Amino acid sequence: MTTGVHDQGGSPNVDATHITVIGQLEGLPETADIEDLFSTKDYLWLHHRATEVTINEADLITTDKPLPILKHIGIARENQHKPRDFDHVGPAHQLTRDKDAFFEQVDDETLNRFETVFKKLTA
Repeated sequence: MTTGVHDQGGSPNVDATHITVIGQLEGLPETADIEDLFSTKDYLWLHHRATEVTINEADLITTDKPLPILKHIGIARENQHKPRDFDHVGPAHQLTRDKDAFFEQVDDETLNRFETVFKKLTA
């Protein structure tokens, strides 16, 4: 969100209080992206339906430092001899197609993370 105020170079000035960095939320990787707002279970639910590649939480590597879910999935896909990369739009579209089924099984962790972001954005 920009305020419409520009610096002398013509670039918009954005008040730092209007910027929400997902990686600064508690328990998420520093390089977290929107996908990391979903619990691991919830994102794998969407991934499986969008890509027809089954990855279980047990298939994800354990690290000392939190990794973004997309990196975890990429490694697991590679271990299954599938391409590491996949279209990240697929799970988003799956959410819109299967929203009722998704919300029937959604974790509180997912809901809480999104609520935190929305509260920060509207503060």
